Amino acid sequence: MCIVSEDRAQSALRAVAQFANVAGQVQHEELRTASLQVAHEALAQCEAHGQRCVQFLLEALQKSTKASASAAEDVIWMVYKVARRSDTAKAHSARARLCAL
Repeated sequence: MCIVSEDRAQSALRAVAQFANVAGQVQHEELRTASLQVAHEALAQCEAHGQRCVQFLLEALQKSTKASASAAEDVIWMVYKVARRSDTAKAHSARARLCAL
């Protein structure tokens, strides 16, 4: 089983954020261009995975309402916690709700 912790998540995201922050400051043009491309890819992957997490939660919510109140409460709590701290998660959740209408 994979150990998931807030420290591990924050450390990984800080590495991506710091790389993206310094990539544009590199003086060597070829290295800067390549670094910006890698930073763009990393951020796109983070955004895509954030969307995948929200989609998972919304699908789990649909299934949990059929399973039990306890499962539904847990999913609602997770959606709240994720969306509260992420504009990307909020936006994806709103788009997913609109598509479901």
